[in-house]
Amino acid sequence: MGKITRVELDYDGIGQLMRGSGMKDAVSACAGQIAARAGNDYTSEAHLSSQRWNANVYPVGIDGWRDNLENNTLLKVLR
Repeated sequence: MGKITRVELDYDGIGQLMRGSGMKDAVSACAGQIAARAGNDYTSEAHLSSQRWNANVYPVGIDGWRDNLENNTLLKVLR
């Protein structure tokens, strides 16, 4: 039988990684790509929660809201 290796996680280090600027860049880039695929009527923004960076993609203006309501654009972009 093989040797068993024990791994202990450094939760403070993981937290710093999840709240770091590199993670913000990665989350912002992904959200920006999703907004770009959805069209000109969509935008994204990243924000820091208590534990990690999050991003929202949402329609801008009445045309974007109507497009998403009628066509489920954001849902289709994520497929």
